[in-house]
Amino acid sequence: MLLKRVFQGFVIVSLLVTMVLSESLAQAQEPELLSANVSTFATGLVYPRGLEFGSDGSLYVAEAGPGGNIEPRRTCPGGYASPLMPYQIGMTGQVSKISPTGERTMVVAGLPAARDKSGDVIGPNDVAFLGDTLYVLSAGGGCSQGMPNTPTAALLDDDYEPDGGPYELSAVDGITLDGKIRRVLAMPANEGHITLTALTFHDGAFYISSLGEVPIQQGTSKIYKVTLDGQVEVFAEGLTAVLGLAFDSQGQLYALEASTVDNNLPVPGAGRVVRVGAKGALEPVATGLSFPGGLTFGPDGQLYVSNFAYGGHPSKGEILRIEVTAAPATLPTSGGVIDPLPGLLLSLFVGTGLIGVGWRLRGKSSLPVFNWLKPQQRGTSK
Repeated sequence: MLLKRVFQGFVIVSLLVTMVLSESLAQAQEPELLSANVSTFATGLVYPRGLEFGSDGSLYVAEAGPGGNIEPRRTCPGGYASPLMPYQIGMTGQVSKISPTGERTMVVAGLPAARDKSGDVIGPNDVAFLGDTLYVLSAGGGCSQGMPNTPTAALLDDDYEPDGGPYELSAVDGITLDGKIRRVLAMPANEGHITLTALTFHDGAFYISSLGEVPIQQGTSKIYKVTLDGQVEVFAEGLTAVLGLAFDSQGQLYALEASTVDNNLPVPGAGRVVRVGAKGALEPVATGLSFPGGLTFGPDGQLYVSNFAYGGHPSKGEILRIEVTAAPATLPTSGGVIDPLPGLLLSLFVGTGLIGVGWRLRGKSSLPVFNWLKPQQRGTSK
């Protein structure tokens, strides 16, 4: 068993992100035009997020869904209630399969989804394959969303730190499929109070991105390179609101930026994908994305991105295909192995919240992750 792609939020979700993505924001602004190397691969998805190609050549996509029409009462022990209530809940999350020709079929339906009072939806966030078995990652459910019978986390020893260790600012844990957990590495406190958003493994090292300042400030996101013995260095800086990382077959790193405009919220049309050079230079590969959420490389060597993943009308969800080799050359640039852990499921933590886990299979080293959830959602099975 080898390590594969990382996908977000699993046992509990504790990202320190305070953004509220409302439908009115998307409707109030017209997105900028997509760059010429971007085409539409699939439409009609409802808040598509994490995505992964299967061995059959089809693209599998987690859709958070629209939520529901049921407003639950407070159901958590001890009177706990999320400040994001009231939720509108329903079993509307799903996973779709899109064939190489763009035909869409349903794979899994009836997964928990909850729409909070701001209109943001919590539900299925990612998919991944272990062999030919599909795993779906759901951040919906739990009694704090009014779904006590569909929990998304298990309380361990009166704490949500699965490895039993103390609070860490951020960490990566290894989890075997028989449930054994051990700490692999922890980001040092001297890096400051950062919000990690994505993790990928390449050529014997981890690459981890940070969200940056909230409200969004241009150039405040970084990508860290972390060796297996815990040495940390800044690999690239000057990025903005990074949500995903992926390496191509040539060993080049790509980063997904949710929005590149100084603003309280992500701005439609302001998302982009950049290629990170050896010295940290940032080369735009695709621009004009609106609320992008996840990215992955396809068997054709091109990038696929989920668009309108967390903002805009539910009907706008789509998958975009980016011709990497046809990246616009006139866009400006800005500064900015052997599997060492066989048999481990890796997990990325921020605070006490697990935001990423995954495997590496078939020699793939790209492990992108998407998560755009709020700190009040920590302990979603609580």
